[in-house]
Amino acid sequence: LCSPCAQEPETAEHLCLHFPFANEVWKRIRTWTGELVQVPEPGIAVDRWWMSALTALPKQARRLKASILIYTVWTLWKERNRRTFEGKSARPQQVVVFIEEETALRKLVVIR
Repeated sequence: LCSPCAQEPETAEHLCLHFPFANEVWKRIRTWTGELVQVPEPGIAVDRWWMSALTALPKQARRLKASILIYTVWTLWKERNRRTFEGKSARPQQVVVFIEEETALRKLVVIR
């Protein structure tokens, strides 16, 4: 079972897309990116989500969006590990700040 919620199997889809905490992070990412990134649809698989999120975008927008998606999923995974192995947790808005800082370090330009 998912270690943070103990309600669902611990799958990539659950942890990164559908876990209620992840859903709140995605809502905040949507706002931060001016709706470039959308909240994942309930029940969507990671591969289908990835392809549908990046289809039909110009190259520059696709690269920017892919970077934000990757940083968001990576930061959600790190939050899962922080909760599981360190007994610490961040609030969704803190996780978004971590993502903003990471993208700034990589010198990505994010639409606000």
